[in-house]
Amino acid sequence: MHLLFASAEIYPYAKTGGLADISASLPKALGNYMEVLSVMPMYDFIDKKKYDIIYKESFDIEIEDKRYPISLFYIKDSNILFVYNKILSSVNSPYGDEGIDYTNNHIRFAIFCYAVAYIAIKKRIDILHCNDWHTALIPYIIKKYYNSSILTLLTIHNLAYQGIFLPYTLELTGIKREDFTIDKFEFYNKVNWLKGGIYYANAITTVSPSYAKEILTPKFGCGLNAHLQFHKHKLRGILNGIDYEVYNPFTDRYIASNYNYKHIAGKKECKDELVFKYQLDLDVPLYIFIGRFVEQKGVSLLLSLIEHLKLMPASLIVLGDGNKIYNKYFKEATKDSKNVKIIFGYDDTLSHKLYAAADFLLMPSTFEPCGLNQMIAMRYATIPIVHRVGGLKDSVYDINSGKWKCGLGYSVADYDVSMFVQSIEESYRLWSNKEEFDTICRFDMLCDFSIGRCAKEYYSLYKSMKEVI
Repeated sequence: MHLLFASAEIYPYAKTGGLADISASLPKALGNYMEVLSVMPMYDFIDKKKYDIIYKESFDIEIEDKRYPISLFYIKDSNILFVYNKILSSVNSPYGDEGIDYTNNHIRFAIFCYAVAYIAIKKRIDILHCNDWHTALIPYIIKKYYNSSILTLLTIHNLAYQGIFLPYTLELTGIKREDFTIDKFEFYNKVNWLKGGIYYANAITTVSPSYAKEILTPKFGCGLNAHLQFHKHKLRGILNGIDYEVYNPFTDRYIASNYNYKHIAGKKECKDELVFKYQLDLDVPLYIFIGRFVEQKGVSLLLSLIEHLKLMPASLIVLGDGNKIYNKYFKEATKDSKNVKIIFGYDDTLSHKLYAAADFLLMPSTFEPCGLNQMIAMRYATIPIVHRVGGLKDSVYDINSGKWKCGLGYSVADYDVSMFVQSIEESYRLWSNKEEFDTICRFDMLCDFSIGRCAKEYYSLYKSMKEVI
């Protein structure tokens, strides 16, 4: 089988969240089973010299009688193609600036989708794996314009982002008026790319089994729960995984001292380095939060937890950025604190150091399609404290349940400050019992949250899709 994997972002070339990580690690792991080619936009902010990206060829795509020139780039000995068009690529970030979407995203990503479909046809791809709304037009293009037998799979990484545009964009993006119907693209008199993609794709996946069930309900369905219920026969949840070559405390070049589950002493050296740098107390548990400052990540609840942690014999380091209002709140909440530090922005090297140094990770997400932070944390012997929702429900099992199931942490049933405070206090007591604490940390390090496990499931799904024909 030949697979084409299309994504708006692939690490390290472009990243705004977990989509970039999965789009890098999953095709790599799938390469053990099949021929895989990945494709993403060639944004202007990508440093072509740094990554040795070179020109390959050019062609034109046509959208409603308008032609758009496409240049393809690639990296030698790599399986990644980069699509360049001035409209698509002339940006400072993939989707928008300072939290505001670019006003021409409809035509930008339409160009990308038509280019990907052209590549798939030219290279005689068997399966085209699309990711999120940015690629959700591809199943439609494959069937409507090419009438091709190429099979399409659409992965929903976050249903909250659907690619919703005004009706005037129909003609600009090649969506026929006859398909602007309630069962396809129409969504409260607007055009919904993800809705159309769900209709036309041969298969749909989410990034965890629990999220696949949750999005069928009004609470988590973001207005598409009824549409998804109708298409649930082709819906499946597959838990994401992490690249164990990238996230490996035994080989990680970013951390102060390497360690593994047998010899975990190096973790203390990692903690020593970080608490010294930020002038924190070494003899108390270290909690961390890494993520975007948006409501989905539970930042309102986190701000309340900060007030509690200030009064505890504990330390907290927060790494993230996002909404300007939240940035302001975090500055105010931490300005007079000696045991809580806020670091704005995203620093990949620092994130590795934080995972290696911390005792506990906070993930109070309001909803979480999968989440990778909790998996990385457990790989680095850091115990997660999470809201029991979506992928967090599938990957973190409560220590108090009495069952040793991968992976162990604190799984809070409700999005409630008092319940999280209770778990934090319980985690402090656990930390004080070094033998029990280390046993749980070592157990979590041995749990399989690898991208290899995830790739096996996707390969099995691809094969079943082919067998249906």
